[in-house]
Amino acid sequence: MEKKLQKGFTLIEFICITSIVSILLFGVQYAHNIFKERVLITEATIKIVKNFNSYRDLAYYKEKSYNVEINGREKRLIFKLGTSEIERVELPKKLRYRISVERSFDRLNTWVTRDGNLGHSFSIYIFGKSNLAKYRISFYTFSKLKYLSVNIYKNISAKEAIYENILQYHQTQNAINHIGWKKE
Repeated sequence: MEKKLQKGFTLIEFICITSIVSILLFGVQYAHNIFKERVLITEATIKIVKNFNSYRDLAYYKEKSYNVEINGREKRLIFKLGTSEIERVELPKKLRYRISVERSFDRLNTWVTRDGNLGHSFSIYIFGKSNLAKYRISFYTFSKLKYLSVNIYKNISAKEAIYENILQYHQTQNAINHIGWKKE
């Protein structure tokens, strides 16, 4: 009796291979999405801090005050001299932003003073796809040097810092003492 040589895969082998490849592709796509979000958060953080530091220095050296509009809903910063727009900075659109002062805002109008400070102390929270704040950029005014100070914090374990209640969270002792946040 001659044995027939089997050519190709059996149905079970095909299903197993397809399942394994699908799981691997899902994992790769998930990791890619996390990487893209991190890149966008880094881009937003750099744009915000770089532009505030630039206008802080410009205001100090030119002894001029600049108006700043932070719009979290439209995801942009607008810098003005008087009423004339000087620069418009577009932030990554796939992220969400909240500004917290005494209350939570989607929009804040402030100014950079002639001595390189700000009209308000505030924080900008950056949210990725989830409702959890990923980063917090805090702007402090009238420190010892009377010069704008900017601190960047990464959320390590502050699970209460969610989009819907960021104002309540911002006023808690955990937020004030930066518990669950790592300064970068």
